[in-house]
Amino acid sequence: MSDLSIMSRARPLNTVPHLYERTVELYLNILDMQDQVESVSPFQLRTLLQEAEQVVAGLIRKEASSL
Repeated sequence: MSDLSIMSRARPLNTVPHLYERTVELYLNILDMQDQVESVSPFQLRTLLQEAEQVVAGLIRKEASSL
């Protein structure tokens, strides 16, 4: 997984369909990173964690608004 592939996936959470798409992409990125954990740079890990934070926050906001 290159730095560019992680960065190119980062998009704002504007709509719910994009949120679900990003959730799937994030999940696949996490699976990929597990297989390459020895070669992952701190930048890649930080970027993935930032993406995870954004996606999880978006899911929480969506769920909270539907209550």
